[in-house]
Amino acid sequence: MNDITIDLANKQIKKKYVYGYDLYSDSVRKYYPVNDIRTAKNAILNNIHDYLDHLGEFETNYNYKKERITLYLSIVVTVLIDSVLLIGKDFLKPYPRTTYMLMGIAGLFCLIACLLESSQASDRVVFTAAGSSFRGNDTRRRDYLRALRGRKICVRVNEVPNSTRVTIEAQLVGPSRPFAASSVYYSVFKEVSYGRYFSKDGFFYPPPMVEDVDMLLRSLNSSLPKKRQ
Repeated sequence: MNDITIDLANKQIKKKYVYGYDLYSDSVRKYYPVNDIRTAKNAILNNIHDYLDHLGEFETNYNYKKERITLYLSIVVTVLIDSVLLIGKDFLKPYPRTTYMLMGIAGLFCLIACLLESSQASDRVVFTAAGSSFRGNDTRRRDYLRALRGRKICVRVNEVPNSTRVTIEAQLVGPSRPFAASSVYYSVFKEVSYGRYFSKDGFFYPPPMVEDVDMLLRSLNSSLPKKRQ
């Protein structure tokens, strides 16, 4: 898709777009270098998170946050113990038991970090939330969001290898499991060129992203009657 086609599509979207989260989000800004896929993907991740959070129909999954904190603490403890073993190796020579104990503790925390990292895929998970049954105003709720109440939603952004495209995937997932990814009940995805979400000078352009996320959430909603049959 060339720049002219993208610009025309963006203009059509803007005509019916109502500004919301982008008035408050720090993620709606200029990104550099925008031609770097990792920079672009992180920008998309942050904006989707801020958009879902702004909707007011979701509650943050605090178990996920706790696991992220545990992951970071495990990494820090492992690095600190390894540093002590390296810097104090001469001092610890007369104390082999202490050395082995520290090595064992470092290995345990390293294992915990690896298990948490593999179960969460932290560079891809955007937002894990539970549809709220008590937040927000009914007059502002969209039907497809109301239908998702009480269900956990996970959104992921993945790079398409050897391309300038990404896939945005929305999932209905099960309860959190220790050291394992949640079960995925149903998922839908859309593959797009990441340039769809940026202006030529690198500013993030929210309307296409909002349209795509809404479309994915509607698709999740449409899957619910099929799952009940």
